[in-house]
Order: sequence, then C-alpha cells, then structure tokens
Amino acid sequence: MLYPPVADLGRRNRVAFVLTFAAIATIGSGGTVLIALFGAWALISIVVGRLPFRLSRSDWPVALSCLVFPLVLVATNLLQTPPLDVAAKSLPLLTFLIPVFLIARMRMTEPAEVLPAAFLGAAIGGLVLLPLVIGEAVIWGDRVAVFAGNPGPFSVTSLFIAGLAALHLSKDRALSGNLLALAGCFGASLAVVLSGMRGSWVALPIVLAVAAVARRAVIIDLWRAVDSRRRLAVVAAAAGCLILAGALAVPAITARIAILESDLSLLETDVTAPTSLNLRRNIYWGSIKAFAERPLTGYGMSHEWAAITPYFEEPSFKAFEFSHLHNVFLTVAIDAGIFGIAALIFVIGAPLWIAWHTRDRIGGGDRAAYALILVAAFLIPGMTNLMFFHDILDAVWVFAAATLCASVPVPRLQASEGATP
Repeated sequence: MLYPPVADLGRRNRVAFVLTFAAIATIGSGGTVLIALFGAWALISIVVGRLPFRLSRSDWPVALSCLVFPLVLVATNLLQTPPLDVAAKSLPLLTFLIPVFLIARMRMTEPAEVLPAAFLGAAIGGLVLLPLVIGEAVIWGDRVAVFAGNPGPFSVTSLFIAGLAALHLSKDRALSGNLLALAGCFGASLAVVLSGMRGSWVALPIVLAVAAVARRAVIIDLWRAVDSRRRLAVVAAAAGCLILAGALAVPAITARIAILESDLSLLETDVTAPTSLNLRRNIYWGSIKAFAERPLTGYGMSHEWAAITPYFEEPSFKAFEFSHLHNVFLTVAIDAGIFGIAALIFVIGAPLWIAWHTRDRIGGGDRAAYALILVAAFLIPGMTNLMFFHDILDAVWVFAAATLCASVPVPRLQASEGATP
C-alpha cells in the first residue's frame, strides 16, 4: 500500500491531471486546495521513500525559478520590515515551492500521456463552465466569476483553459472527443468575455490563435474528412454559438465601454476626477517614480501602497488602497526592485525555455503551444491587472509549470527503484 507499483502511480496521476485541470476552470480556490494537497502528498511520499527525489536537467529552470522568486521577495522585505510581519506576508508564497516536490510525483506518468490528460481536463472544465457562466450572466447580469469570487483571476484561468481545451482536438480522436474540445474552448472563451476583464479580452484572440496554429493540420484534416451535409451542420452550429455568445456578451461589452466613456467625459471636465483611469494613471506614475528612488531592492511587500502614494498627483487618491498595482512588473519592482524584476522574468521565461530546448523531443509541438498559452494567459492580463499574488493564480501557475516539466521525456528510474524504499 505504502509503496505501490510505478504503473499504479502513473494511472492515478493521469486521473489527477484530468480532475485538476477541470477544477482549475470551475471551483476557484477549491482548485488551490487540491493543488496544495497534491504538493503536500508528493513531499510526504518523498520523505517516506515512496518516490525518489529527482529533477532532470529540463526541470531545473522551473524548480529554480519557483525557489528564487519567493526568496527574493522575502529577502527584500526583510531589509525593511520586522521578521514577524514578513513571515505573515510571506506565507502565501509557499505555493511557489510546490513544483520542487510535485514534479517527482508527476514523472511517475509516461511523459507522452501528461499533456493529453491536461487537455482532456481543460475541455471538460470548459464544458462545465458553459452552463455556469450563462446561468450567472442571466440571473445576476454582472461580470461573472463563478466560484472564483473575483473576475480577474477567473478570467485568467478561463483564458488558460480555453487554449488547452482547443489543443484537445485530434484527427485520431472520435467525433465526441473533438466536439468536447470545441465545446470546452467555447465555454471557457465565453467565460473570459463575460468576466468583463478588458486585459483578458485582449489576450483571448492571441491564446486562441496559438491553439489554432498548433492544431492547424488537424483542423484542415477534420474539415476535409467531413461531407457537405455535416459541414453545413457545423457551420449552423457555429453560427448558433456565435449568436448565443453575442446575446450574452454584447451587454457586458457595452457596459464596460459605457464605463470607459463615462470616465473619459469626467476627465474632460475635471482632470482630478477620481475615475478608474485617473486612479490607475496615478498608480502607474507613482510606481515608476517610487521605483526610480529605490531601484535596487524596492520597498518590500509590506510597504507597497505606502511607497507610491507620496507620488500621487491627486492627494485625494491616497484614501484608496489596492492589494496590487495593476501591473505585475510595477508591483514586483516596488516590492523587490531590480532583483525582483529579474526573478519575475526568470519565472515567466522558465516554461518558454523548457519548451524551446525540448522542442525536438516527443511532444515538442504540444509543449510549445502549452507554454505559449500559459505565458500569454497570465502575462497579458497581468500587464493591467493580476498575474500572481492571488491564491488561485499562484497555484495554477505552479501546477501548470510542473505539468510542462513532467511532459518532457527524460531517462527514468527503473520501476523497481521508483516503487521500493
């Protein structure tokens, strides 16, 4: 029981991949708890000798980046904050340590089976999202967030899931599997639009374009294999989906445009008006000026808002307070200066580095698409809103990055070495 065969661990992993990627899309912080449990179980398994602690050369960029990033944030905060306050502020950063232990557990699954399981889970999650977001939009008529509680993180995870669901398309799959892929992609894409997050709207066509390019040969082959009657049915179904999406999305889009127009008209009459645009402009300029004053180590995570308010052009804006600065680079720059920015670039670049340097191995094309979708889904919205420093987003990033590592074929331990103490 304590030391099951590697094959059993691999089979359980595949189920876990499917369930977790489905949960990422649908259950909000419940997905965070699930990922944390997986990480804790992997650590326990390593400690008791159930798993060998082994990281391959291709794993190290993700493992090191997820170690360096929180360490830099904690170290720079310690320079200017009492240790007890730093400890309380740093607890959420423990999430970034999960890949160090989780990759070893994930590697019990054959690498070629890892990403297909993730794509299947994403397609299921996107399909489940479809009735959830439609129901929330119809009943409440506000920006949807389902169980995430916040449209920002919800839009980012939905973006990620939309791209992965599209990658579930395959010419070797039954019609039902490809329909699941399309339905999952549609459901997650609709969730992005109905979230009302404009930064995620910008990223959506980019994410879908990456998936379409990665699956272009599959799409062409599937279209050619369908007779004219079925093509008409596909076109009709697509038109119906677009009409449904339009009926639900147009009110959300027009509402966001109306808010933007209202802000602009207020600024025309009073440049000091406390509009969203004006407040964000003050945050950005205040952050840039504060960073210029202390560029090396920043001000520490505990002093983010206090660091920038002295540079606000409008004193009345000091009454506001946000948990982040609506731009991940400015947030990290204020928190940890140049060292923090370097660590952030390391975290963002690690999946891309792995995908590029393993492009010639089995599954290289899928890894490249996966890494590009992951980075685009997080980074583009993160330029105007959240990317990290939220339990859902941190957990999804580390789990997704660890999954990418596990998909890389590397020399493996023999089954007897991986299953016995």
